[in-house]
Amino acid sequence: MMEQNIPYIISKLKRAKIIFLKLITANDTGATGAHQAGFHLPKNSWRLFFDSPGIKGYNKDKYITIRWGSFSTESRAIYYGKGTRNEYRLTRFGLHFPYLQEQNIGDILIIIRNFDDTYEGFIIFKENILSFWMESGLSENNLNTITINAPEKLEDFQPVNNDEIQITESTQITELINQNDEIKEKTFRPKAHILSLLGDELIKSPVMAIYELVKNAYDADAMHVNVNFNNIDLLGIASISVEDDGTGMTSDIIENVWLEPGSDFRKPVDPFTSSRRIIKSPIYHRVPMGEKGIGRFAVHKLGTEIKLITRPLLFTKDKEGNVISTSLADYEIDLSINWNHFSQSKPLSDIPVS
Repeated sequence: MMEQNIPYIISKLKRAKIIFLKLITANDTGATGAHQAGFHLPKNSWRLFFDSPGIKGYNKDKYITIRWGSFSTESRAIYYGKGTRNEYRLTRFGLHFPYLQEQNIGDILIIIRNFDDTYEGFIIFKENILSFWMESGLSENNLNTITINAPEKLEDFQPVNNDEIQITESTQITELINQNDEIKEKTFRPKAHILSLLGDELIKSPVMAIYELVKNAYDADAMHVNVNFNNIDLLGIASISVEDDGTGMTSDIIENVWLEPGSDFRKPVDPFTSSRRIIKSPIYHRVPMGEKGIGRFAVHKLGTEIKLITRPLLFTKDKEGNVISTSLADYEIDLSINWNHFSQSKPLSDIPVS
């Protein structure tokens, strides 16, 4: 039996502002191959991260630091509300995160939000779950729910059932220091034009823009890349196609990596050393050629309309993260972008892609 300090974990729960528990599933670890690994959260857990529940038709996210004993992760809580999706997930744990392995299926994940709004995470290994239930006074009924502790009663657990929450328009909460001083929290809202500016600074010519796409294919373990120029001298019907036989992208990677300028997907920050680690490609173990995570946005130099079609290769990995089998997905993902829609007058988040 693996030793765990159950009394210490319980003491942290009793002093937390909000507590959330769930069983880790194969869907969380990515063992099903449907998406990147990340914890699926029930809809009633929104209070753990957000001031208001997600609204269908919109995505919302929050980046948080979670302390896991001797190390921390810079993770992302996200609500997917666009299209057919309507779910919460907790993602961004890094390649060497120890608790999203197949052997963790059946363990209990605990996330707490403290009264100073810091976050801590704990894992109760399956062989210790019975002891945890007995010593904490909690039970399986507390799984997939949140518990809120009142500041004046830190020793009491107060389960909250939020299966049905009326969605109202959220308002900005401000803190009054005195009668005349007001502090407001604001966030950056980059204009859509920033993508073309980034591309202009990074890539100086159309040839280099094509080279960026070829580098992407190399990073995806492609063995062949075909670049075709069609009617290139005829304005209005000219097109360029870049095809490769790489591993492709899942919808989760497209949403959380490809559509995120500056993503550190291939060179994330190591939570143990705070330095960047190089994530080699899964099949041929190639060192990635892409560095800044924004080269793909330079393709606006090639044309105003972009169509991305990908069929992902799904992996089964062993405990060490080595690929032991692959299968080609039975679906394709089709993404279209019209650069004419990215005008200076609109915020970047207001421009939809489909």
